[in-house]
Amino acid sequence: MASSLPQPIANAAETVQNAGSTGIALAKEALGVNTDNAAGVDATSPKSPEEKLEQFLQHRPDKKELVDRHVLLDSKAAPALQAKEAELQRHQLENKLEAAILHRPPSDELVNKGILEKDEAPPSD
Repeated sequence: MASSLPQPIANAAETVQNAGSTGIALAKEALGVNTDNAAGVDATSPKSPEEKLEQFLQHRPDKKELVDRHVLLDSKAAPALQAKEAELQRHQLENKLEAAILHRPPSDELVNKGILEKDEAPPSD
């Protein structure tokens, strides 16, 4: 079963099978997952909500990191306009691809130029 999985996951699965009740903790260790410190807050976190919020905000990723991780769009437009901007870009790409398809050479011409073999060419209409 584990042989068809990517190597780190296969290693973790094997660790779980061999470890018994502590398998999950060992699997997380094998994968390099640390859920105890997921937000970068140390184990001795303050108890009040305000102090917890302050610590989380101190460890909050900056905008560039969020853009790199595709959480935020890399856009100069106002947030209210970003969805419309993405829709416009998609329509522009669709139009560009449609124009390219309309202007592509017929398969006979591609065979004559040696780009396609005669048996690779789709049947002409």
